[in-house]
Amino acid sequence: MRADLFVPARGGRSVIVECKCEKDPFDRGRAILKSRHPYQLWAYLTNYARTRSEEVRPLGVLLYATVNSSFNYEYELPGYPLRVRSLDLGQQRPDLRQDLLNFADELAEATGAEVRPAA
Repeated sequence: MRADLFVPARGGRSVIVECKCEKDPFDRGRAILKSRHPYQLWAYLTNYARTRSEEVRPLGVLLYATVNSSFNYEYELPGYPLRVRSLDLGQQRPDLRQDLLNFADELAEATGAEVRPAA
């Protein structure tokens, strides 16, 4: 198994992103994730960290494609930070573009890379 996206550290931490497309990623509509996705990401994080003991522990991101809903949460897996966010594919194209740019900025900031200037 391989993660969907890996962004190496540039002075910060590496980021491992797992993308999902699921109608409801939460357990019965509550802000509690269904366990299979965090466990999958945790396996990626722990295996990567085992091979890079000198680095800051990687950040895990679960990115969900949604339609007409959005969320952005932060959790802690055992020893690893976890962000769970959505990308609303039902929004207007300019708004979707801005959300994608914001997500790219989040990844750049986490890894220590240069963030693009504010428009």
